[in-house]
Amino acid sequence: LPAVRVTYMSDAGNHASMINGIRRACDQVRNCHKLLYKHNDLSDLRQKLLHADEEHRVACAEAGISDPSTVPHAKIIAFESVNSMEGTVAPMEAIAKLAREHGALTFVDEVHAVGMYGPTGAGVAERDGVIEGMDIITGTLGKAYGCAGGYIAGSAAMVDAVRLSAPGFIFSTAMPPVVAAGALQSVRHLRASQSERKAMHRNAKRLQQELVRAGLPLLPTESHIVPVFVGHSGQCT
Repeated sequence: LPAVRVTYMSDAGNHASMINGIRRACDQVRNCHKLLYKHNDLSDLRQKLLHADEEHRVACAEAGISDPSTVPHAKIIAFESVNSMEGTVAPMEAIAKLAREHGALTFVDEVHAVGMYGPTGAGVAERDGVIEGMDIITGTLGKAYGCAGGYIAGSAAMVDAVRLSAPGFIFSTAMPPVVAAGALQSVRHLRASQSERKAMHRNAKRLQQELVRAGLPLLPTESHIVPVFVGHSGQCT
């Protein structure tokens, strides 16, 4: 066995960019595995965490290692706080609790939540009071902030590890200073101002009401995402 085993627990509703990122990560790590759990399903996530531990135990036994704890097993729960397709919101407090119980890391994508949730716009983790339970947080400077680029937040050691090992970051052109300045000002503004957040949620609610009134097939949503189920590509034009 290699020195470390890595297992990703990936939400079945994750964005394609997260799926591709996990796939690329596993291409670079010899002993890397991925388990899908049903979208926002805590019971299934718990079963996948237990299954990952059992697979690790079996692999160690087959390699003649009697004590699996001598081979580090990094378990990473990867999920979106707000699902971009259905508008569902992840049960973040419960996921953080499961992660602690099973010694797993949490990796949450707040792309569709930053600027729009929480007292300072930090996202659903801030709104739900569980930001300290999230080990890795990714977000965008587009969407709510109206600029371009993205970010990753976590411990200093975690961020340094990503900075030193992520080719997509290392070999890309740096953000132009004017874009960075604009994004910084947007973040500062939305940290202090509540009016834009309130207006956005108010407008989303009004849009939902108007779609229902018009008889359009609106899916139930817990967030500002307003999903309309068309069901046929030809009718989307």
